[in-house]
Amino acid sequence: MQPAVRALRVAPQGVFATIAHSLSGVLAAPGAIVVPILVDLFLWLGLRLSPAALTALLSDGVRQLETLDPDAVQRVTGRLGALSDLTPLIALFAPSLLAGFAGDSLHRGWTRPAFASDSATVVALLLLGLVVVSIGINAVFRVCLAGEIRVYPRSVRDFGRDIALAWGRYTAFLLMVIAAVVLAISALAALVALMLVLGLNVGPLLILLVIPPLLLLTLLLAFVPDAIVLERVGPLRAALLSARVVRRNLMPSLGFFAVSALTLSGLSLVLGSLLSNSVGVLTAIAAYGFVTTGLARAQLQFFFDRLPEGRLVGVMMPTPH
Repeated sequence: MQPAVRALRVAPQGVFATIAHSLSGVLAAPGAIVVPILVDLFLWLGLRLSPAALTALLSDGVRQLETLDPDAVQRVTGRLGALSDLTPLIALFAPSLLAGFAGDSLHRGWTRPAFASDSATVVALLLLGLVVVSIGINAVFRVCLAGEIRVYPRSVRDFGRDIALAWGRYTAFLLMVIAAVVLAISALAALVALMLVLGLNVGPLLILLVIPPLLLLTLLLAFVPDAIVLERVGPLRAALLSARVVRRNLMPSLGFFAVSALTLSGLSLVLGSLLSNSVGVLTAIAAYGFVTTGLARAQLQFFFDRLPEGRLVGVMMPTPH
């Protein structure tokens, strides 16, 4: 008779143990590091997308306001369009070090080629495309890491399907969030307008009342990208799973995100001092890629360990005689 196997629950690891284990996992399987490294190399070596057409359109609209100096507005928007760069939007949802550095603080050694269109529509479409590509890069990054945490047979076709599904589902989630924000702002604006008609200015009070639940909601939904790739679920189910994990592990979740944020912000300050030469830039890109990949894997592991089936192990039970 075969011995029985019983599933026992193991207590999840703490925040620091999870991060340390995940960093070790990245050393053992470093493939996902390629994603943040490629993003930063593109921001370092790639072309610059000028928003001049959009800023010119903005200038035309603002100059119609009689309270502003038209010449000053034109000078400011013209300078903004000439010096600004839209390409860091590719790192809006993707891991990147160089997205936070620009101008003279980043050594390039050459002049980046620039793309500038006279059509504001073309620039707006390119801007939207960068955001969509950023979501796709995030999907690739997380699907790669999720396959190392929840191991299951997956062909190249399955891998591509998982990326496409994660891409679409996270885009749908973001659109839902945007719609909810627009509806909430519209309702609050209507309430403020009504109170002003009655002679009451409740705007500052509403802002103070809205901030705490907004922060709590942000925390509750923080694991939605992880739920989408690990559980292969849609945005609504992912939101429920994320909220459940955070609600049952509120302080560990707060601790994890605080440690991650402090680590990345401190690392960026340190690595920023290396960006004055090409060797330093390459070193900083590699170091940041390793750490941010480890923290992303740790976030997935943290979430997975706290799912109902996350920390179950099989234990061989003795066969009764």
